[in-house]
Amino acid sequence: MEDEKDCIRASKRIDLGGKSISQQLGLSITPKLTFDPDRFVLHSGVRAVAEALLSRCLDVSKHYPLCSVVGENRSGKTHFAHYLASKLRPSHGDRVALLRGSELNEFVTDGGLVLAQEAQLVLLIDEADGILSQYSKGRSGTLVNVVEALRKHHGSIVFFRKNLVDEYSFDEHLLSRFQAGIEFPLEEPSRDEALELLQVMAIQRGFKFAESKLRFLEKRLSISIQEIESYLERVQLLTRVRDDKVNFSLLDDAL
Repeated sequence: MEDEKDCIRASKRIDLGGKSISQQLGLSITPKLTFDPDRFVLHSGVRAVAEALLSRCLDVSKHYPLCSVVGENRSGKTHFAHYLASKLRPSHGDRVALLRGSELNEFVTDGGLVLAQEAQLVLLIDEADGILSQYSKGRSGTLVNVVEALRKHHGSIVFFRKNLVDEYSFDEHLLSRFQAGIEFPLEEPSRDEALELLQVMAIQRGFKFAESKLRFLEKRLSISIQEIESYLERVQLLTRVRDDKVNFSLLDDAL
């Protein structure tokens, strides 16, 4: 099945001097379906985190520049990263850069450190676990330099990750930067938010539930985002295999 993150990956841009970040740094970024912030459900499990992060990024002079959003796989981190980017761009414009973790090294080595020293950047690093696992002892200098440049020039960097800090092999230089920052855990939505979330996630996959079908599923599905995600994938699979519509029988079989 196609991964949610590939389905919603939006084109990233940062325009300094009239050029996009891909033009400035030579990144080859293939745009996917554009993320729609109007379809993001700011449920109770992320609302306080969003408010805190936006406050920090809008006035970073009062805060240490590094922080993390921590959540399990399929907990909505990618959607959340896009949501934050959309909320920050009205005030920060093209100084907001949303990158995959796999693009961070290329960003830094191809001029990102210079931009961090000049532009008061906000860097949102999605899928960060892979790149953070590469910063073992003796190899942290590049990222430490980025964090320090952002600190001195009132920028921010937010990592969206699953692992705890002690699961990485950081040396004391990088570890101290993460310890000076703050972690925001993502929580599950409340029961009364589950239906809205289910509908939004279904629409993102190309179908919409009638009210009767939502009530049918409300009694049978967990409120876990991971559970909803897995269930919708099973629904998609059955519609393809059976070449059938999303009817009650199919919904029941997908449970």
